[in-house]
Amino acid sequence: MHVNNEELIDNSLPVLPQAAFVLHGTAPRKTDIITLHAVKDGQLQIGDYVDPAAVVNMIQDANSDQRDHEIRLIPDNVLIDDAHYLVWYVRSARRPFHFRHGSGEKGHWHCQVRYPNLLFIADKCQRRIRIFALPDSSRPTMDSQLYHAPLFNLNSHGDLCRGTATLPESMSVSTMVEMESVFFDANGSHPNHNGTLNKATITKNKTLIGYWKAKAIADEWVRVSELNPYKTLAEVIREL
Repeated sequence: MHVNNEELIDNSLPVLPQAAFVLHGTAPRKTDIITLHAVKDGQLQIGDYVDPAAVVNMIQDANSDQRDHEIRLIPDNVLIDDAHYLVWYVRSARRPFHFRHGSGEKGHWHCQVRYPNLLFIADKCQRRIRIFALPDSSRPTMDSQLYHAPLFNLNSHGDLCRGTATLPESMSVSTMVEMESVFFDANGSHPNHNGTLNKATITKNKTLIGYWKAKAIADEWVRVSELNPYKTLAEVIREL
């Protein structure tokens, strides 16, 4: 069969590889995972996991003659963005910390603390947020160890108890800051499990709020040695 390339591409422009899909499987002709890799100087870059439905949409968009759809760059801190999940990380920073226990002024505590590096997982279908601590500020890999975040309102699986706070209608890259604010701007009120800190750290500080008050006074970062490991990022991704 003869194909007229002139009808397919503009020969006045160089045709270069832009991206590549890699199919991963545990057996021949069996695809378990798909990753998308940028191509730079002819070399595949580190890939991100993509949902099969997202792959279909990307191929359809690439073959579409329409050029009026919105085009946006994916932020560097986004790890996964598909039809079901959005996964991104937030580097450690000094932020306002709010704690409320009971009523009255004595039950409220506000200050600035150094939050740990955090990983956010947004489930777009179930409209839930999971949050874990990261060991450092580098971009996580599949081998990265996740830790129980030493913070309030999170259960043993990292699920955020939102209380009366509401998530944005669209859980997407464009609303990541809004989703983060549901956590950072909320009043911490209770630890939802006993593993927020390891035994030595909780023995030293007595309570989780005691730990954060000591951190605020000393203006200290959260140390990995104070945390309880959860699972690797790969293990959490396989559970999604």
